[in-house]
Amino acid sequence: MPIHHSVFKNPFEVKTQNVAWIDDMPHSITYDDLFFQEDAIAEIKNIFIEPNKLEKRFTDDSKITIGDLGFGFGLN
Repeated sequence: MPIHHSVFKNPFEVKTQNVAWIDDMPHSITYDDLFFQEDAIAEIKNIFIEPNKLEKRFTDDSKITIGDLGFGFGLN
């Protein structure tokens, strides 16, 4: 039986990040960015709530579906 060589990358392949710890916070060397802010509540408001106007949408009884494709530590 012939060996199959896929042209697609294995989705289960383990990938690592280049991380530097700066002031006890994980910092992505690749993206020159912190993985998360020290104040998690401020980060959630800054990244998710305010840009999506969630406070207003919650009070308007709108149907809301939230999905997160974040690349951080999953603290949210």
